[in-house]
Amino acid sequence: MEKTLFLHIGSPKTGTTAIQGFLHSNPDVLAASGVNYVRAGRANASHNSMISTFRHGNGPAVCAEIAQEIADSPASLHVLSSEMFFWAPAAVELARGLPPELRDRTRIICYIRRQDKYIEALYKQVVKNGRALADPMAFYRSRRRNLFYSPILNAFSDEFGHDSLIIRPFERKNFPAGDVINDFIEQAGVALEGTPIRPAPASNKSFSAPISELLGLLRQRSPLFTRDIIRKLTQLEYEGAIRSNDVYDLSQRQFIMGRYAKDNEELRKNYFPHAEQVFDTTDLDTDIDPYPTEQQRSDDWRAAVIALAQALQKDDAE
Repeated sequence: MEKTLFLHIGSPKTGTTAIQGFLHSNPDVLAASGVNYVRAGRANASHNSMISTFRHGNGPAVCAEIAQEIADSPASLHVLSSEMFFWAPAAVELARGLPPELRDRTRIICYIRRQDKYIEALYKQVVKNGRALADPMAFYRSRRRNLFYSPILNAFSDEFGHDSLIIRPFERKNFPAGDVINDFIEQAGVALEGTPIRPAPASNKSFSAPISELLGLLRQRSPLFTRDIIRKLTQLEYEGAIRSNDVYDLSQRQFIMGRYAKDNEELRKNYFPHAEQVFDTTDLDTDIDPYPTEQQRSDDWRAAVIALAQALQKDDAE
């Protein structure tokens, strides 16, 4: 039986955790459909630990384990998934560690998010965990080199072949039922047998900038366990707690996207030659979803404080 390796390389903030949760939660449904979510190199739901393995020089050993599992499995499609694979050296490690016959039957799938939207989502994640100061432009400057996508994708193209890559702009409006999991299944060419378990939708919600920044302050300056608070905030669904497009204003978004215009054009030429552009940027011309006004920002901060107080009260009650 000819076997295919489906290598999901992220990128970060494109629903990767939801996809991994789906794959991890449905071994029986996947097996009945001829799919194996590879256990070798995987800790719990993802293959993120493989990056540490690569850095310690043990890549060939884990790749050999993966190849052996695939050889022993009755499944025809095998999946690895890690947003940390979105790293040029990972392309080299994987391509050179896998047996040539398996490498030649490997397909790479990658979701990429428009740079200004990606850096906003990453900012909120890092700030709420207390790992960065609440300074959006300083945060952007510290991560700006990571927003050039073509060097990473070209590395996978060089190692696995241009035709092996499936690159999907992370635009929910273009996914079946607006769901990245549905799109992933469709791109893999899988017809699922049975009813799969779906991950909780709460994992996809994005807190407002004020809530993210308040959580970061609590993480840095109090003994409170903010992971529990985050869970309770998600459950409360307090009005105003969930918001997008409130980190960078229109001029900042235009500046950010202007910086990557050349790289995105290279992506278009290499991987989307029939498209006018990789990402839909019409909102940057019309300001469809405008940055909050001063009054709205004041209201958002008030909502953030109330939501946080309610979450803490819920925590005390439990």
